[in-house]
Amino acid sequence: MISVNDVVRMLGECGFLAEDAAPDEEFVLDSMTLVWLVHLLQEEHGITVRPDDEEDLASCASAAELHRLLTRTTAKEVVHDA
Repeated sequence: MISVNDVVRMLGECGFLAEDAAPDEEFVLDSMTLVWLVHLLQEEHGITVRPDDEEDLASCASAAELHRLLTRTTAKEVVHDA
């Protein structure tokens, strides 16, 4: 399962957020960061984000919110590629 620290780290790898940022630090995802984040989710955690779910990810305003969405959707197997 993906942790909130994993989400912060991946956003740091994207160059979007400092890797030591607080999970509740607010931001607005840009399109390039979203594309790279979707790639990292697939490569590192086996989570496939469907095109119609990308808007939900883009609307998240913090790493903690992204984590909650990913946890909720993977638990329902809406986004997770089993």
